[in-house]
Amino acid sequence: MKIQKLTITPLENGCPSFFTLNPSTKDAAMMISQRLSHEKSQYNAERPARALRKMPKWLKEFVNPKALVVKERKFDING
Repeated sequence: MKIQKLTITPLENGCPSFFTLNPSTKDAAMMISQRLSHEKSQYNAERPARALRKMPKWLKEFVNPKALVVKERKFDING
């Protein structure tokens, strides 16, 4: 899988987000797993993390007016 842009959101308010362009799959998996396993993370066994793919608002009506804007799929830390 090729990742174009990875954004890691901060755990506390007032801190900037971290983003990197074209990370390797290994580096992206490491950054995501560290972020999700942090003690202040809101994700755990009862509330799994989800990877979101968003469609730009300007493209929504052009592609399909009835389409969902956001699609979710479960994110697996192990692979």
